[in-house]
Order: sequence, then C-alpha cells, then structure tokens
Amino acid sequence: MRAAKQAEDAASKLRNLVHRPQVVQLLQRPLPAAPTAEQQAVLASCSSTLQQLKLALTDSYNSRSGTESVVQVLRRTLRHQPVHSAGVLLAWLQQQPQQLAASLKSSRGLDPGTLEAVWTVGMLMVAGLADLLLECVLASWIELAQQLLQQQQQQQQQQQSQAHQGAWQALLKLFRVLLIMPNIWTNVMLDVPSEVPTLVQAALPLLRQLQCYSRLLATGTAATATATATAAAAAAAAADHSSRDDVWLKYSKLPLACGDFVYQLSYLVAKKRLGAAAEAPAVSLLREPAVAHLVLQSVTAYTSVLHQQHTEMQQQQQQPGQSSKQQLRADLLPIPAFHQHPDMLQLLPDGQAFLNASVLVLVDTFCSGAAGTRHAVVGQAQKQAAALESIMDGCMQRDSLAADGYAPLLSAAAARLLLELQLLAAGDVQRQRQQRMAAPDVDASMRLLLTSTSLQHRQLKAVLQAGASCLPPEVLQQAGQQLLQSLAAPLQQLQLTAADDPFRASAAHAAAAGPSRPIKSDGFMGQQLLALRAAAPGLTGPGLVLPASDLEATSLFRLAAAHPEAFTALVDCYVRSPVLTAADMAAAIEVLAHAAVAVLGSSNRPAGALHNTAAAAGLSSAIASFTSAQCS
Repeated sequence: MRAAKQAEDAASKLRNLVHRPQVVQLLQRPLPAAPTAEQQAVLASCSSTLQQLKLALTDSYNSRSGTESVVQVLRRTLRHQPVHSAGVLLAWLQQQPQQLAASLKSSRGLDPGTLEAVWTVGMLMVAGLADLLLECVLASWIELAQQLLQQQQQQQQQQQSQAHQGAWQALLKLFRVLLIMPNIWTNVMLDVPSEVPTLVQAALPLLRQLQCYSRLLATGTAATATATATAAAAAAAAADHSSRDDVWLKYSKLPLACGDFVYQLSYLVAKKRLGAAAEAPAVSLLREPAVAHLVLQSVTAYTSVLHQQHTEMQQQQQQPGQSSKQQLRADLLPIPAFHQHPDMLQLLPDGQAFLNASVLVLVDTFCSGAAGTRHAVVGQAQKQAAALESIMDGCMQRDSLAADGYAPLLSAAAARLLLELQLLAAGDVQRQRQQRMAAPDVDASMRLLLTSTSLQHRQLKAVLQAGASCLPPEVLQQAGQQLLQSLAAPLQQLQLTAADDPFRASAAHAAAAGPSRPIKSDGFMGQQLLALRAAAPGLTGPGLVLPASDLEATSLFRLAAAHPEAFTALVDCYVRSPVLTAADMAAAIEVLAHAAVAVLGSSNRPAGALHNTAAAAGLSSAIASFTSAQCS
C-alpha cells in the first residue's frame, strides 16, 4: 500500500533524524533567539520530515479506504515511534515558551528553518495520527462487539452449561471495554460539540445492540435453568450462574451509562448548544426507538431505588396512632411498586433479573452511606426523566407513534411508572420540608417533581396523538387513585411554599401567561385539570345542561365515583392554588360537576358518596374555594 509505505518511510526518517548527533546536541539546550545557519538547517530538516509524515497521514485519513487499510498504516507507522519523536521536538521548543509564543504570533507563514514551522507541523502531525487512531477504534470495537455476539450465540447452540464459562468471561471483558465508551463520548461531546456527528455514528450501533445483548443473556438464563435439571450438571451450573450474574451486573451498567450520554446530548439540543450540522444527527439519535426504550429502562431502575428508599423512610416515620390527616401526607402515602408490575418487567431485558442488577449497581454507586447519596439519586433520576421528555418530544414529530416502535413509551406500564415517579418525588419534597433539609436537596426533589409532571403531560399528549381517546383503561381502573394523587402532588407542594418563594411566583406567572387550551408542551401546573380531562374525558359545558346527558357513562365520572376522596382533594387543591386563572374557570366547573354527582348522588345512584366524610368535606371546600375565587 502506497499510503502505508509513505507514512512508514516518513516516520522512520523522523526517528533517525532526532537521533543524529547534531540534532541530539541541539536538543540539549534551548534554542537561542537568533539561531545559527546550522541550527536553521536542522530545524528545516525537522519541519520537512514532519510535513511529509503529516501529509501521508492526511492522505490515509481522507482516502476512507476502510478499517483494514487504516490499521495497516498505523501498524507500519507506529513501529517507528513517531509520537515520541515529535514529542521530543515539541518539548524542546517549549523550553522557551515566551520565545515560542512570540514567534507564533508574529509568523505569517510556515517558513522552513523556523521554530514555528516545527511546532505547527508537529502538532498537526500528532493530531492527524490521533484522527486515524480514533477512526480505527470506533470502527474496530463495533466489529469486535458483533463478532463476540455471533460467537456467543453459536457457542450457546453447540455447547452445554460447562462450555458457557469462557463465553461469559468474553462478554464480561467486552462489557468492561464498552463501559468506557459512553464516558468518552460524553466528555468529548461537552468539550468539542462539533464532533457530535462522529460520536452519534459511533454510539448508535451500541445503543441498538444493547437489546441484542439482553436477549442473549436471557437465553443464557434459560440454558442454565435447563442444566440444573440434572444432578451431574449442578456444580457446572452453579459456576455458570455465578458468571452470568457477574455479566448481568456489568451489563446493567451499560444502559445507565448510555442513559447519561443521551441526557447530555438531549441537554445540548434543548439549549441550542449545537450547530445545525451537529444538531441534525443528535436529533436523529434521540428519535431512535432503541434509545427511547433504553432511557425508559434507566428511569425504571432509578424509580426502583427511590421506591426502596421511600419505603424504608416511611417505616421509620410512621408511628402507631397517627391521624388520618397525617397519613395523607405525600411522604406517608403508600405508593405501589409499579416498576415491578408484570407489564413493566416485560419491557425490561430479562425482567426482574435486569431490574435487580440495576438496583444493585445504583445502590453501590450512590447509597454507600454518604449524606448526599439520596440527593445524587434524585438528581440522576431527574436527568433521565428530562432525557425521556426530550425523546417524547421527538417521538411526537412522527406520524405513526405506535407503528414506529414507540409503543413502550405509550403503554399502560409506562404510564403507571410515571405516576409512581411523580408520587415518589412529591413524597421526597414533603419529607425534606418536614425535616427542614438544606435548600439544594429540596430543589433537586422539586426539579424531579416538575420534570415528571411535564413528562406525564407529554405522554398524555402522545397517547392522544397516537389515536387513543384517553389513558389505557387498565390504568384508570387499576391506578386511578394514583393518577389523581399524582396530579394533585405538585399543587399540594406549591401550597406548602412560602408566599415569597420563587417557585410559587414562577408557577403563578406561568399560569397567568398561558391561557387554558389542550395540553401544552411545557406542562406547567396550571394545566392539571386539562391533564385530568385528557386522561379521563368527561362531559363539557353544553353537555352538562342537556336533560338527556349521560354524565355517569363518562370516564371522568367513573374515576370520581371510584375515588371520591382523591378526586375532590385534587379539585379542591387546584381551585385554592395560585395557578387558577379566569380562563380555567370553565374547566373547573366541568370537573366540579362530575365530582358533585359522584359525591351527592343522582337518580341512578341515590346514595352517592355522602358516607365518605372526607370526600364530602373535600367537595364542600372545593365549592367554597371556587366561589371565593369567582368573587375575587
């Protein structure tokens, strides 16, 4: 190969040059301000040789002749240690930094025999070599991953449990290498945003292949279970099971690490930190169904850890003989573990095994006993929720959401998961206020609550855009109370803030600035009743006054009748909040009408829910607050 030979010859020439006696002698002391003719000749020879090597490397990079060709160029070039040779020259020039800076500043060209020529060409040569190395690494690790995956699949078809041991070790080593990549991508992206197209090109294959790895590991689980059926295979199966657990732990770190990369990418896109050339591939990656599924898995893992911590703290806080009012506090509410619902586990690679491994990783990373660990978990959960929110935005740009692979984001399992996350965030805010925690802790939990609220609004909008008329019926039937509690949660925390709290002022300003209309993308708290009506539609104003109106057949009424206490609490909380505006009065009346029939009863339901004193009190308070708001 011509390019490889030219690069090798130039690298060899450079190595011989820096070992010549006259060059070695020159490098022993700093270059004088006025170099002699002999010294200028040495400088000219150095810059010329560096230029030859730089041109050879540039030709190889621009030729795009394939990974094998690049590897050949690197192999033949690096054996002559060109980086060391260039480094010797560059380090020598830096012995007189002021002289070097002055020469570079006054230079109008790269004249041979000048120190600025040696410096500039040397730096360009090293950069060119780095470009080749990066291209080679990015291409070769993808091939390596595919080859190891194919090898593992073939071995599973041909061998029993004892033969899996070596394959598990190969995968374990592979995952250790792959875990480094997301951190590299994130650091490079933050330092050099213009490299985002290259990073996206490198990241996308891994993000897509993670699902393949999960299926492979799940197959390994089944193979191990089969092997343990015989006593003779018990010992080998135990060793295989241990290796598989190690691989699961390492694998579970990959989606979490990739989730951090996706968050940083979505953040740069949202903040318009990328140019047009870099933003297009970034947006394309965020619209990948595989990426959406990956971040949903990451949100599930963080939700599981938050639920575990909530349960532990709840057990410490609850005391016998608490009043019913205390038990309704957000930090004392029992929150179902929707992250462990069978439908949710089906969306995870190998279900419970992946969730258990992810929780172990997160607990080991964040919950080692330091005081700020919960704050760190909440912060990371908020970032993953924000990334999922950006992904949801991208999903809604497509014509067919469900058909394009986004069904997991619109599923009943995902809807229940977001309800759980909202309630956990609200409980955390309440708990920290009760304990008078530091402001950063409360702020982190409040950001998670607001992000999860906004995410819930976007999911509702996406569900409607996909053709549904409401949330999946099983969510309304099985998690109706949690839906109402989650919609009330940010409003309740808003009411607990001081009158001069910036959060309170911001919420009121946002509500006043945006008139009521179908759910907006920003999801501020002034739209909680609109979100309720989108999740469970009811009759609107004209339909309520018709003699033959069938109010009791609507989803909104069924929700109010099934959970009158939570329903009236939400309405009461909303009409007493500072986010209520004149434009929201019509929606409030419509929801109040459904609540009134559910509590007071009708000809079809004469009993209503008057026996529920909390529901009756909530309705009375809501009507009084609404009347007061109308008069003010």
